[in-house]
Amino acid sequence: MSNGTYASWITAAWGPVFLAGIAGKSKGKWRAAPLPQWSAGDNVSANWGGSTSAVTAQSDYPEEATKFAIWLNHDSESAKMLADKSFLFPTLNSLLHSDQFKNQTDPFYGGQKVNSVFIQASEEVDKGFQWSPFQDYVYTKMQEQLQAAADGKVSFSQVMDDLDSNITNYAKSQGFKVQ
Repeated sequence: MSNGTYASWITAAWGPVFLAGIAGKSKGKWRAAPLPQWSAGDNVSANWGGSTSAVTAQSDYPEEATKFAIWLNHDSESAKMLADKSFLFPTLNSLLHSDQFKNQTDPFYGGQKVNSVFIQASEEVDKGFQWSPFQDYVYTKMQEQLQAAADGKVSFSQVMDDLDSNITNYAKSQGFKVQ
């Protein structure tokens, strides 16, 4: 990504901090843009990942840990620190919709206000979409198939057919009903 081999990268709102870390030599050349759409005129986005401040049953201090998790994500100063330093997308609406967050520029992205692109995408998430319960398997198979296509062993169009067949068979073997 840093040497110009890749022209684009579809990622989530947490992606910019990672891209800046692995593609530092290309600083100023990247821009954030809305996702390509399957159908012209659509404005649909998706939720990819996300962090959590979970308190597990093994915690020695579940009440205190819960209070800390709530403070960490809902205190305006803490939420701003998470957004600025870790590029975590704010869960605190007052920060998410603040002019300061929305208009913050990023030198890695040529001074673009990347947060405004991700804010708009967050408002267009298809809430009916669900990830598979075996998404790691899907990613592994996708990586294997795309590598085979990159190596010239199969066509890129064949990759999608092979993935569909493989994942459908896997889902059925795990007891899932596939429609």
